[in-house]
Amino acid sequence: MKKIILVVAFLGGIWAARAQQDPAYSMYVFNGLFINPAYAGSHEVVSLMGIYRQQWVGLDGAPSTGNISVHTPLRREQYALGAIISNDKIGLGNTFSFTPSFAYRIKLKESRL
Repeated sequence: MKKIILVVAFLGGIWAARAQQDPAYSMYVFNGLFINPAYAGSHEVVSLMGIYRQQWVGLDGAPSTGNISVHTPLRREQYALGAIISNDKIGLGNTFSFTPSFAYRIKLKESRL
């Protein structure tokens, strides 16, 4: 009886299992907002960045990833907003995401934290 329960649990686990693929970014230096939401408003002006990466060009189902990010400080200098729109395609799967960001900035003597 224990063997039957074990086999049923194993097969049920296989049936419910799902795989995932995270987007691959190799140029983090160009998009700090993607790594850290507190990066929003760090340039003191509206900043817009777009990145596109395509791997294994010419193969069917090759991964491609693109994102657009924007961030800006608000009129009250202690707040900043940002957002990332991302699209990741691999094989038949396509993942679209929207990620908002908010930063609270503390003014120090000569800089901001």
